[in-house]
Amino acid sequence: MIKSKELSVSSTQYVRLIEALYEKDPDYKKITKIIEIDVILTYKLLRLVNSNFTLGTQITSIHHALSILGIDAFTKWLSLAMVQNLGKASSSELVKTAMIRSKMLELMAGKSSVLVGHEDEMSLLGILSVIDVLLQEPMEEIVQKLPLSEALRKTFFT
Repeated sequence: MIKSKELSVSSTQYVRLIEALYEKDPDYKKITKIIEIDVILTYKLLRLVNSNFTLGTQITSIHHALSILGIDAFTKWLSLAMVQNLGKASSSELVKTAMIRSKMLELMAGKSSVLVGHEDEMSLLGILSVIDVLLQEPMEEIVQKLPLSEALRKTFFT
């Protein structure tokens, strides 16, 4: 049996998100971009949305997950997560690899006639590409726990 590893989000990401969330008019795009640069935060957001809000809905992007959850619910969850993760920090070459893959896939999708319009999905694919190593769980189990579109699920296994 493989034990799942506890993950934490960097303090910098928490601060950036709290600042963006507490602006007079929070900007979903700005918040989405902050979330997208943190593999662990992306994973935790998808798990949260899957556990409480989707009811069978398949998530296609971070923006989509955030829209389902809503700014108020996300802010409350983030505040609790910040308290739980005080003093924990996570930065590794795997996270950097995921960010590079995310940006590369997003840019490739924008240039591809087949993938144009799917840049967010491709970015999410890059972010999650190393989550099995970070969590120390098989990718199959992780993907089953997340509310991903069928196309994204298949991509992990082809």
